[in-house]
Order: sequence, then structure tokens, then C-alpha cells
Amino acid sequence: MSPDGKIIAYGDTLPDSDHEQYPGMRSDALYVVPIEGGEPVQLYAAQGDGMINGVGWWPDAKGLLFRMAVEHSASIMTDGM
Repeated sequence: MSPDGKIIAYGDTLPDSDHEQYPGMRSDALYVVPIEGGEPVQLYAAQGDGMINGVGWWPDAKGLLFRMAVEHSASIMTDGM
């Protein structure tokens, strides 16, 4: 939730019938939606990569910090990416 309590941010894995057998090749996306409801807005799509959400909002709620999970790989991050 944004610092002003007006927006919720969340991540989701995009549907991809071409990569059903290889979930690590799917793309994650970052969305925001007003707390009072409405249509989600996609802010970013990580093509072929995952995203780690919830890292933080800018204090003025005009930006969102997140980390990439390259190729959805936990081992790449463990190796010091």
C-alpha cells in the first residue's frame, strides 16, 4: 500500500501459453489499483523475468521500488547479482 493509503501495488505472472511447460520463461508484471477500486494499471512488465515486489514506495507515493528476478532464478540472486 502506498504511503498515503490510496494505492495498492501488486505483481502477477502474465499468462503465456507458449511457455506453459517452462514457467521460468514467463514474464511478471507490476500493477497498481486505487484502494477504492477500479481497473488495475500495468506499470511494468519484466519480459522473461520475475519481479520481487514490496520493496518500497517513494515517500511521495509517485514511484515504486522493486527488484528483478532474472529468469525467475533464485540462484542468480544468491550468487551476488
